Amino acid sequence: MPLFRRVKRIKKTFTFDWDDLVKSAASLMEGKIHQIHLRVPTTVNNITATLTLEDEDGYEVYNSTAKADATNHNIYFDPPQIISGTFTMKVTLSGAHGVGPAPGPQTPDIDIVAVIHLDGMTGA
Repeated sequence: MPLFRRVKRIKKTFTFDWDDLVKSAASLMEGKIHQIHLRVPTTVNNITATLTLEDEDGYEVYNSTAKADATNHNIYFDPPQIISGTFTMKVTLSGAHGVGPAPGPQTPDIDIVAVIHLDGMTGA
């Protein structure tokens, strides 16, 4: 009986203060990316979010393009994206998602979630 190969799931949550524009996280990934699920919550200023993947040499190997707020995106790779090494997942916002403490109350933090599904190994 052949061995069953399981798709790995890497979930990263990027928490943004009202005026943060860029957040990143590194992860060791070896294999092929089949899908990325990107969740962008509702924001006060209706910003967009862009997810990029950079290899360990700093080269961008994937760019989601700008995704609107209040949306969930399933991005499929055909053919799958081959990856090997430590990759940096970076989320860049188009602007401040909320308002600061002056003159009124500060907008709460938001979480943008990226879930990568890959066939291979991970050191998440």
